Amino acid sequence: MILRAQYLETIRERLRSFPVVLVLGPRQVGKTTLARTIAHEQVSHFFDLEDVDALARLAVNGAFSRVLFTCSAVIKGRS
Repeated sequence: MILRAQYLETIRERLRSFPVVLVLGPRQVGKTTLARTIAHEQVSHFFDLEDVDALARLAVNGAFSRVLFTCSAVIKGRS
């Protein structure tokens, strides 16, 4: 049974309270799909922490701090 709708709603609720939501879980369970779905619904930044380029974008000139204070961010990480 796929609980995608419940997970999406949980992420949406968390983004109303927090500027960043980290999506963790085992490989191949749909973390990227969830994160990209949310990222397309609102002004967001999507970062895949397994992507070297995404990590570099977070590290350059305090970019991560600017993301936190300018819009919602959905960050997918590995558990």
